[in-house]
Amino acid sequence: NLIAFDNLSDVTEALLQARDNDLLLSNHSYGVPVGSLDDNEWYMGAYSDPARSWDAVIRLNPYYLMVVSAGNDGNAVYQGGLGSRLDKLTGNKNAKNNLVVANASDVELDDDSNMVFATINSSSSQGPTDDGRIKPDITGLGTLLFSTSNASNSAYARATGTSMSAPNVTGSAALLQELYSRLNNKYMLASTLKALICVTADDFGPEGPDPIGGWGIMNSKKAAEAIINDEDITMIFEHTLVNNSTYTFNVTKDQFEELEVGVVWTDVRGDALENDINNPRPALVNDIDLKIIGSDGAEYFPWKLDLENLTSPAIKGDNTVDTVEIINIDNSSND
Repeated sequence: NLIAFDNLSDVTEALLQARDNDLLLSNHSYGVPVGSLDDNEWYMGAYSDPARSWDAVIRLNPYYLMVVSAGNDGNAVYQGGLGSRLDKLTGNKNAKNNLVVANASDVELDDDSNMVFATINSSSSQGPTDDGRIKPDITGLGTLLFSTSNASNSAYARATGTSMSAPNVTGSAALLQELYSRLNNKYMLASTLKALICVTADDFGPEGPDPIGGWGIMNSKKAAEAIINDEDITMIFEHTLVNNSTYTFNVTKDQFEELEVGVVWTDVRGDALENDINNPRPALVNDIDLKIIGSDGAEYFPWKLDLENLTSPAIKGDNTVDTVEIINIDNSSND
């Protein structure tokens, strides 16, 4: 149920296998370099035909999650981007329903495997999408990893790039699916797996998500603990929402703990935007809104990027572009 692809020629086979063989995960470590698009700068961050096509494939296969390398153009410079050192994602990396992975150069853990420090590799391609979606989604370690090499059939070497961080995340995601299936006799929906990865990620850099590292460093240990502790201190819930309906549930927050709530859904494909640089029109078709209302009437909203000021930290409010909405409430409130 796990397949890796190195080039675009394998995509057709991927589509067929995803439909016919209940494919759960595929890794895609390839892309269109920014330097090859001098006359097509609109392609960076655009919801183009490749992104639209992959959203359609994933929508038809609700248990299939496409994991994609963000690219290695973090240090590239071009005119017409959304901001300095931003807007470097191309093609399928701008889809809504996939999981796009950035590259961390260093992740430091304590004795209990909790992250204490992490840095992004400067070569990791930055987002966001032109409509302000949080892309990349997640960050994995992809710097100087020891892996197989194409020098020979038995060669190993160290390599760096999102082509390493993406399969790192894909393998971890496969283990999470295996754990969940052993405990529940079924697999998670791809949207559920994506939610689990994003909600349990370790934030680094500015507070909240950002267009460089997404929701943070993937924390497989925390994600696995959420699966094991489901219905105890965590809740993993899958629900089909009828159009224009509202789903409400109650939760009690421990005053000493942070509350993290997320919703992720697989959206239908939107209309492709071609040859139009930095068009902010949302690619989102079905806009699901997450909101928490405290016992005192206080309202808590999800994170989102400020498309008008992408160099500032993320803000909170009504998110009308992302298929990932996450609300964090710290230990200052016990509602």
